[in-house]
Amino acid sequence: MLFRSFPWQVHLIPFLYYVLYTFLIYQLILEIAGAYKDPQRKKVVEGFYVVTSFLVYSAIFLLKKI
Repeated sequence: MLFRSFPWQVHLIPFLYYVLYTFLIYQLILEIAGAYKDPQRKKVVEGFYVVTSFLVYSAIFLLKKI
């Protein structure tokens, strides 16, 4: 198995980077859109972020399968 090839510490760092950068990109998009103070705009931006993230990560996954 892939995960048994390396100790768990080796998998922890990339996971933490993923969480950190996902959070930072989300905060950047909220800031650029000015969605902090407008709840309706924040809801739209969050929906856009979720859909876009899903499409990007799905495309990466599918491209690796080819």
